[in-house]
Amino acid sequence: MACLALSTLLLPLLPVSTVAAESSPTVTTGKTVYESGEPITVSWSDAPGNPKDWVGLYPTFSGPPGGSSGATLWDYLDQADGETVTPDATLTWSAQRPGQRDNWPLPPGDYTIYLLVDDGYEVVASTTIRVTGDIDGPPPPPEEEWPANPGDPTLTRRLRAMTFNIWVGGTQVTFGSIVRAVRKARAQVVGVQEPGDNLERLASRLGWKHTFTSDDGYTNLISKYPLSAPKRSDEYAWLRLPGGGRVAVSSVHLTPYPYGPYDLRDGASTDYVLFNERHHLEEIASRLEALSALAEAEVPVVLMGDFNVPSHLDWTSATAAARQADGEDFVRPFPWPLSMSLAEAGFRDSFRTAHPNAVRTPGYTWTPGYPPPIGDQPANLADDEVFDRIDLIYVHGPVRTLSSRVVGENYRNAHIRVRPWGSDHRAVVSALRLRPLYRR
Repeated sequence: MACLALSTLLLPLLPVSTVAAESSPTVTTGKTVYESGEPITVSWSDAPGNPKDWVGLYPTFSGPPGGSSGATLWDYLDQADGETVTPDATLTWSAQRPGQRDNWPLPPGDYTIYLLVDDGYEVVASTTIRVTGDIDGPPPPPEEEWPANPGDPTLTRRLRAMTFNIWVGGTQVTFGSIVRAVRKARAQVVGVQEPGDNLERLASRLGWKHTFTSDDGYTNLISKYPLSAPKRSDEYAWLRLPGGGRVAVSSVHLTPYPYGPYDLRDGASTDYVLFNERHHLEEIASRLEALSALAEAEVPVVLMGDFNVPSHLDWTSATAAARQADGEDFVRPFPWPLSMSLAEAGFRDSFRTAHPNAVRTPGYTWTPGYPPPIGDQPANLADDEVFDRIDLIYVHGPVRTLSSRVVGENYRNAHIRVRPWGSDHRAVVSALRLRPLYRR
């Protein structure tokens, strides 16, 4: 999962500033019930008067600010200049408000708006609203109608593909541990998430000469073999195998919040989480279309990434029973729309192809901890952390999975161990057999 953007999601807990004592601060809204998508007007009075006092909107089920779930919407009271003190003012949250697009419109449900002190989590006032509206689209299908992981074809050439979120440039622990992980995995192409400025540095340390970054900076790849940009797409790169033949390789890093497993843990309804998951579907829509067209034309496709959402293949009746027995009462069969859409389009989850029993081999990649365990130091994990498999390798077209392994900090959680482990994600490497493209 992506490292949190602190300025937009989880505000840092700083020393608390003095709160004005003469009158009680208040925060109010224009009304108490809004339709989903309707602008929300928030007013406050007698705020403490610090430049970075702020208001934040949270789903009521998530509890007070300061937990693992960040604010759905928020703004400083200074209205973005960092200096102006505004103890009494009004703002409006809407589709047009900068910085709030990913969380708009709000799913139907109950929300609490808090007035907080100086970039911290001290609450001095709060109010609640309800958002109403219908969830678009048909209800999710019953579990027996969920798409299965499609079968693999029989093919010839080999490739080892790896997906690896290296955690803010790979330097949070030691960059050498990132290099060792790729070497021990014997990867030949890596979809890198959170590369920072170290994509070429990582390739160089591996002795590789080939890197690829899309024009928008979204797709980042390093490879033992040559990479090149296609003429009419920014969604993937061509990898040229020794002796000729090409493979379409792609990497994604989808939006980390709202994060469905955390919301379910905190009490969100199925409808609430499904409503939010439309963001991931929108994010990957153009890539899904481009890669599906290639696969239909018999081009081998490898899609790697930190998807920041689990798979429906991992949230079944069997896995729910096992996890509930371990105390995770919120886990239930859940039709995660992104993985279901990929399966319906013919994409095959390589790890689940190699390990179809999700109870016996969960393959969790989120999270070894942040920071992860170093030497004898234990992992830094919250008591209510939700472990899941969100770093995935999908294949489509003439590609077959031979094996797939988790790379991480110990043999209890991974097939390939690297110590110290250098990321807050585990990585995945899949050995593939494919029929490359010899034309175009």
